Amino acid sequence: GTIDAETFKLSVGLVLKAAKRIQASLRVLVSGVEGVRQRADQCRRHTTKLVGLVEQDEERRRAWEQEEEERARALPNEFGEYEDTEAPEYQQQREVGGKQAKPSAEGGGGGGGAYS
Repeated sequence: GTIDAETFKLSVGLVLKAAKRIQASLRVLVSGVEGVRQRADQCRRHTTKLVGLVEQDEERRRAWEQEEEERARALPNEFGEYEDTEAPEYQQQREVGGKQAKPSAEGGGGGGGAYS
C-alpha cells in the first residue's frame, strides 16, 4: 500500500492530537501522584509526632505508677506494718533529729508517738 498525502496528513494530525491528550493525562496523573506523596509525608510526620507523644505519655504514666507504688510501700498496711522498711518516707518517720529513733518506754503516750 500506498496512501495519499491528505490521508497521511489527517492520520498524523489524529496521532498528534491523541499524543497531546495522553501527555495531558500523564500530567494529571503525575500531579495526583505528587499529591499522594505529599499527603504520605504529612501522615508520616504526624504519625512520628504521635508516636513520640504516646511514648512520652507512657514514660510519664510509668513514672507516676512507680511513685504511687513507692508511696504505697511507705505507708503502713491494715496491720500497721510497713511493706518496705527501706522506703525513704519510712526512714524519715523513724529518724528524729538525724538519729535513729528508739521506741519509748511508755508505748507512745504524751503525743510523741511510738518513737521518741
